[in-house]
Amino acid sequence: MTGRAGLVFHDVSTSGTLVFPEGDERDLPVVADEAAIQAAADAIRAWLDDVLSERNQGVTTTVASSDVDPDAFARALGADGPSTDGVLDVQVASATYLIEVAYLGDPGWALARVESLLVDASDPTVETGRRLDSFVFSIDETGAVEFLALEVAP
Repeated sequence: MTGRAGLVFHDVSTSGTLVFPEGDERDLPVVADEAAIQAAADAIRAWLDDVLSERNQGVTTTVASSDVDPDAFARALGADGPSTDGVLDVQVASATYLIEVAYLGDPGWALARVESLLVDASDPTVETGRRLDSFVFSIDETGAVEFLALEVAP
């Protein structure tokens, strides 16, 4: 599974926001580490590709390495559904990611909204539904991305 990603980067500094008077040293721009911001977005995209590929097989190996409960995650994402020969009966056929990374010089957190197209595994031309889920991540000073939460759209 390889999703298509759109990227949005948010500068969360106070520069130019009128929080501090113009010219105040606290109003100076914070230089963005563009390479680190892009690397975080790339890591999140790869993580989402892995998670959705695993979901199609009914496993949560990648999520299990986080602090998120993999069983609750499987139920929420439908990775615990009926399967045939090790493949879920309902597959994610394609996905579009909107990955938003917030930074204050370095990236600090990210939100990924994932729209998935679901199909019947026995006939991939039959659309069975769509999902819109949101994944929340933190990014530490080393650039390591940590999955924190999933919100499933109603």
